[in-house]
Amino acid sequence: PVGGEVTDPVLAAALRAADPISPEAVEETGRVWRRAPIQVLAKLALISSPTGPSLADAPTDATMSEAGRPVDDATMTAAMKQSRLHVLGEMIGGGTSVPATVLSAVVHGELLTLRPFAHNNGIIARAASRLTTITGGADPRGLGVPEVYWTRHRDEYRAAADSFATGTPDGLRRWILLHLKGLEAGATEARGIADAV
Repeated sequence: PVGGEVTDPVLAAALRAADPISPEAVEETGRVWRRAPIQVLAKLALISSPTGPSLADAPTDATMSEAGRPVDDATMTAAMKQSRLHVLGEMIGGGTSVPATVLSAVVHGELLTLRPFAHNNGIIARAASRLTTITGGADPRGLGVPEVYWTRHRDEYRAAADSFATGTPDGLRRWILLHLKGLEAGATEARGIADAV
């Protein structure tokens, strides 16, 4: 953008959510992710919320602190979402032996399904998925760009996410396979970028 200022609110939110998983910050974020993943999700929700740019100026503002908490919606109460986040947190913290790539698909799909926060749940889900592949060793440097694939296959991505939300074996399989295709394509894309420079 001209002058370096990002004016699109969704892009700005995505850039803020990428900060904790940047090469400079990911080691510390990863340590917290392994022991207190809900804390990291709350931070991602806070910084990607519309009030995110103000956090440095007034981090204790009540409006901003609400951004990091689950919210009620037509399908689920905040308490129900909090309970499911707790189960997800146990999985992230070592409560499963599935490969990091599959765990990242579950994290991604569950956050898209729950829509736990008031704003930008897709951004939070993709950042959490990326963090899971980094900390799980599938992409330790965070070089893969699966978002390119998911963006190019947006309709398929949405349909697979809806399938995941059904909780059926076929729905879960459809989502996990699409997620894995994104990771594979993202690794290929990263290789292409590296070869070009």
